[in-house]
Order: sequence, then structure tokens, then C-alpha cells
Amino acid sequence: MKPIDQTKNLDDGQRGNCLAACLASILELGLDQVPEFEELPPGEWKVELPKWAASIGVAITRRQAGEFNPGEHYVAVGHSPRGNLHATVALGGEVVHCPAPTKCGIRAINYIFTVTRLSASVEAA
Repeated sequence: MKPIDQTKNLDDGQRGNCLAACLASILELGLDQVPEFEELPPGEWKVELPKWAASIGVAITRRQAGEFNPGEHYVAVGHSPRGNLHATVALGGEVVHCPAPTKCGIRAINYIFTVTRLSASVEAA
């Protein structure tokens, strides 16, 4: 895992790209190699995320908060201290990287996305 910070924030009047930053961190990709899911119409990212993941040999699966694979980083989603839904990187039930400039973290993990490599190398399409 290579920590990557988000470049778009609600404070700047934009939709945050915390999910893309978390995926880039876990997959050790540049942020520019992950689609701007936050720019899609509401809900459309749920359709496009698995398509993109499959195109680079990865499966991304939504799971309950405690259903992580020990020793593997995953995206942990919960509410930030300000009440906004926020994505972070976690390992073993603990947040290990918050991509927000404030490093605010999340109050609790509501659900997670596991990231499973399906092939030996992961490259952005």
C-alpha cells in the first residue's frame, strides 16, 4: 500500500475523490490511473467501478465491516467527523490511511470494499 491523498474535496466545492485515492493507494497506482468516479451521475459509480476493476484484473467486492481478509488492505467507508460519507484505507479493522487533507478519518466503519487481484500484475487500462 502506497498512501495517495485525494485532490478533490467538499471544502473546495467539488465531490471528493477519496474512493479513487484509496483504490490508488491499495493498488499502488497513480491517482490519474483511477477513473474519476466522483464525476459520474449519482449511483453510476456502482456500475462503473466493477467494470474498471475487471479491466485491470481486480475484483472489488462490497462486504460488511468485519468481513475483511487478514493481512490485506481494503477500503473502509463510514462517516467523517463532519457527517459526510468518506472512504479510507484499513487493515485488520483499523484505518491506516485517510486520504483527506485534514486526515479526519471516520467515526466507524459502516461497510468495506475488498480489493482482490485476479492476475499477477495490475495495470490501469
